[in-house]
Amino acid sequence: MRRITAVFLLAIGPGLLLAAHPLGAAQAEKSPDFESQIRPLLQQHCSQCHGPETQRGGLRLEARSFFFRGGDSGPVVNPGQSDSSLLIHRITSLDTDLQMPPEGPRLTPVEVQLLRSWIDAGASWPETDYDRQALIDPRKQHWSFQPLPSRIVPPVTDHAPQSSDIDRFLIAQLSPHGLTMNPPADRRTLIRRAYLVMTGLLPTPQQVDSFVGDPTPT
Repeated sequence: MRRITAVFLLAIGPGLLLAAHPLGAAQAEKSPDFESQIRPLLQQHCSQCHGPETQRGGLRLEARSFFFRGGDSGPVVNPGQSDSSLLIHRITSLDTDLQMPPEGPRLTPVEVQLLRSWIDAGASWPETDYDRQALIDPRKQHWSFQPLPSRIVPPVTDHAPQSSDIDRFLIAQLSPHGLTMNPPADRRTLIRRAYLVMTGLLPTPQQVDSFVGDPTPT
């Protein structure tokens, strides 16, 4: 009999300990399915003010990393403790200056309970491709932010003047077509070109004379 009792206690012991610990009980509670139950709630009630286009209070809620980062008022959820989570305080608040959403229909008691249960169960949010893509700043995808690719300077057999690697690239493109580079421009031509490009105006005679008389290499 004692052996049966011991086996019985060993079998139910972990369950008793889990139920006796508040956090353990919360974690043991089955969490609502995020993709089918929680994400739709956030999209329906929160995306207009806290989505990719608008982030009131510095808060963005439609992507995992931004959601758990919180906003100007701090984190919006305390996983495992819905009662101390700012999100629950705001969606249940009766203060019109604090309640969320500020306009439109409020969340129903069933929807509030879904969010409570999700938070109490640990606020699990499986990362998706969208969550990863949301971290990429589209402005940084512009070509001007991309690293310059390395290029091998093409060998050239043309005996035209070559002041830089750029000249070698140009010669490599011109030679197959039987073309050659123009000869170097004189200083009077250079200053006219420079002023037209930089200012849209021609240089004055004094500026031309000053540049032509300057022995500094261009």
